[in-house]
Amino acid sequence: TPLIGLKIQELCELAGFPRGIMQTVVGDGALGAAIIQQKPDKIFFTGSVATGKKIMAAAAEHLIPVNLELGGKDAMLVLADADLDFATSVALWGAFSNSGQVCASTERILVHESIVEPFLALLKKKVATLRQTGPLDQTDLGAITFEKQKLVYDRQIADAKKHGVEFVTGGEFSEDRRRLQPTIVRGPEIERLAIYREETFGPVVAVATFRTLDEGIQKANDSEYGLLGAVISKSISLADDVARKLEVGTVTINEAVDTAGLGETPWGGVKNSGIGRTHANLGLYEFVNVRHIHKPRNRLVVFKSPWWFPYTPHQYEVFRLFLDLYRKDWRAKGKALPLLAWNFIKFLKEEPRI
Repeated sequence: TPLIGLKIQELCELAGFPRGIMQTVVGDGALGAAIIQQKPDKIFFTGSVATGKKIMAAAAEHLIPVNLELGGKDAMLVLADADLDFATSVALWGAFSNSGQVCASTERILVHESIVEPFLALLKKKVATLRQTGPLDQTDLGAITFEKQKLVYDRQIADAKKHGVEFVTGGEFSEDRRRLQPTIVRGPEIERLAIYREETFGPVVAVATFRTLDEGIQKANDSEYGLLGAVISKSISLADDVARKLEVGTVTINEAVDTAGLGETPWGGVKNSGIGRTHANLGLYEFVNVRHIHKPRNRLVVFKSPWWFPYTPHQYEVFRLFLDLYRKDWRAKGKALPLLAWNFIKFLKEEPRI
């Protein structure tokens, strides 16, 4: 990540950006805290929920607006009508691309109970084809990039084994602990365990089932996170109906992960997944101060507004009768209209505005 930041800086300079308009610094939390103390106009942070809350608290001291793109425990709903070959392929990509080290990766798969067994059998078969060793151009799953994340994997996997969860596949590290096998877990108690509820950020996915659409939606929404959701179905209209009920920032239909990288679509979450949006027009507006300039429509003659002081009897009646026009009773509206017109004419003949 730091190298990518430095490369962006290099590209901006090559593109001829004015010197100093783009500045990149690399450091830890202490550097981030120091930057906040300089009172920048805006803070955008991508990272953990815990760090995001600390940044928000520090920014609040100076009323600095923040955008927070935090964690996720993204759910994929596989509906009963889903094509198994298609559904397992999108689940394979969603769960294990970049070895699951993506905030938008699929970490929970909710499968309709009528298809869960053939779904898991085919998904397990496809997982076995993934290459996890060799040069970068001959591997599918890369190494773990963050040392501390291994402790998260250890804790979640140990807790799952303690509670007798079924490991459909995986659950073990390579000898050098640089890679974790692609892991699929399931079991009757899975939905209350850390491996299902807490962010993993690795090649681990927990599978549960649902009977009805309402139950599937409820289970997908039963999370402190709300970043990305996915719906897999042959019926786009049905998937769209389900998508509109998911409490997330983005829903992909018959796709996974990719929308996080689309510059033309807004990106961000709800609940503990963060605040605000990046990408697209909405994202650009997050980084500017919107200024409203209110001008008269008539540029030739400037009138004093009818709501200015002083309030006269006819002016008061105009206000009151105008509100009567918003009543649901059409008889009241019809009665108010001629009275409004009469009082308005009288009002115009009164003393001019101050």
